[in-house]
Amino acid sequence: MKTKQRSVFLKQGLLSKSVVVFMVLTLLMGALIIVADGYCRTHFGAGSLISSYSFVADIMFVFLGVSSFGKEFQYRTINMIRISHLSGFEVLVRKLLDFIFLALLSASFLLAELAIYKYGYHYSEVNLVTYLKHIYLDFAIYASILGDSVLELELKKEKKKDGL
Repeated sequence: MKTKQRSVFLKQGLLSKSVVVFMVLTLLMGALIIVADGYCRTHFGAGSLISSYSFVADIMFVFLGVSSFGKEFQYRTINMIRISHLSGFEVLVRKLLDFIFLALLSASFLLAELAIYKYGYHYSEVNLVTYLKHIYLDFAIYASILGDSVLELELKKEKKKDGL
């Protein structure tokens, strides 16, 4: 039963179709900026690559934050959580860790696109060391703040339901 519950949580949080679609969209957004700079001889710069990528990643995090708890009811795993040994807080912390993992994965994709932008099109303005320091931290903080707000809302709902 434990392995089945863990695989259900993993499938719902990280291996869903919406995560794959949003990851592909973020990669395509960055690729469009890179291709436009390379072939159209425009110079958007690394800032536009980061901002366009971050825009789609923001939409992904907000959508996944809202849908992550809706899937508990859709797949009817909410009943399994209630009768299992898992506390509500443990479920919420797992969801927060999913958010942070997805943020770090998104940051890795963005850094890979920045590396392609720098070395593929010879833009020396891109300082990967500086971006490496800041992007992982920024994405992780953003995902944890968004995850914490979703956790707080769900804990409030749970307390109201319990009559506290």
